Amino acid sequence: VQGGAGLAAVHARLVARSQRLGHRLTRHAALRVLAGRRDLGAADRTTRLPPRVQRVRLLSRVWVPGEVEAGAADHRPLGVAVSGLRLDGVPLALDDPRLAHGWHAPEAGWRWTAGDAWIATDGARTLAFDVAMTGRYWCRA
Repeated sequence: VQGGAGLAAVHARLVARSQRLGHRLTRHAALRVLAGRRDLGAADRTTRLPPRVQRVRLLSRVWVPGEVEAGAADHRPLGVAVSGLRLDGVPLALDDPRLAHGWHAPEAGWRWTAGDAWIATDGARTLAFDVAMTGRYWCRA
């Protein structure tokens, strides 16, 4: 079965089976910012960075649309879609070379992380970011 109603039915059965086995879907990305080994949280999307930090990581759960939505052709591992980044209040373009590891190619208005996206901060004191959307993530019930 490679498409159509047959594939959708198989997909629905697999999702139901996963839920019976103790998994559930959530929209909570469990997003956080890491500087070295220090977890800085991400509750307000503006984070004060420790002095002299050269790189931070945006960590989140990962989802694959093709594994969650029947008929979805996107099989990329996606974290969160970021629509804006600012270092010390200065906007950072979504195609900036400082976003090299753990990012998918920019799309119209946002850029998806792959669940562990690095940002070269060059010693900035604050990081602010906007999340355009999240996914449907599997987690243990």
